[in-house]
Amino acid sequence: MPIPNQVNKGSASQVLRELIIELEKNRNLLENALISKIQLEREIKETENAIEETENLEEGGSVYKVVGNIMVKKGKEETINELKDRIHALKIRHKENESVIKKLQTRIKQLEERIMAEQRRMRTPQPV
Repeated sequence: MPIPNQVNKGSASQVLRELIIELEKNRNLLENALISKIQLEREIKETENAIEETENLEEGGSVYKVVGNIMVKKGKEETINELKDRIHALKIRHKENESVIKKLQTRIKQLEERIMAEQRRMRTPQPV
């Protein structure tokens, strides 16, 4: 028959392993979310620059949009409206991404605290 302390330590180490695995998964998710944030910010900036350049075109100036394998001539106002719509969509995605990042950071902090508590509990001698 196993000694109770050994059973407790065995199950405690399993809990600790599971917490560490969950922590690593959340860290990977956070890393991916941060990469997405950077990409979204870059896309927003590029689109804002495209709007500025399009607005600076002379009246009657041509704007071309790549659609698949061809380039299509577009109107200046139509192009600006499409770009503004794109920025709006990108900003929504960016805001959602920020929310995910905050939740992941909170979850990671909670997991780190639980792991530290579990490690302290494992080091503390259990009464027989």
